[in-house]
Amino acid sequence: MVQVILLSHGPLASAMLDSCAMLFGRKENFSAVCLREDDTADTFKEKIILEIEKSINKKEVILITDIPGGTPSNMSLLVQKSYPEIHILAGMNLPLVLECMIKSDFENATSIVNAILETGKEAIQELIFKDEESNDLDDLM
Repeated sequence: MVQVILLSHGPLASAMLDSCAMLFGRKENFSAVCLREDDTADTFKEKIILEIEKSINKKEVILITDIPGGTPSNMSLLVQKSYPEIHILAGMNLPLVLECMIKSDFENATSIVNAILETGKEAIQELIFKDEESNDLDDLM
């Protein structure tokens, strides 16, 4: 089973897990590490390491960060020096995390990364309401 750790500035990573739980329930192999205002870069890095250490198989870990170049991403890269097998993705979005949840029980980390990279790209779309679409809010939910 692949361990997935979501990393973010503030509570975004925890909120992602809460949103996913509405659709799939809680998954024991998913966790969040949130950078707080009073965290230093070193304390945040230690939190990431502690979460990785909880994983049974350190070679099957995926870190998903909120934005490239931010502290969660940068600290993940430093952690990767000690854990070169882990995968790091930046640009967290809900479709990407949901896809990861679907695949995490039965695929390896490399195949999950390849699949969710594509899902993340496809998830960004401009939506335009068309007159022929229903105006009934129940149909839109």
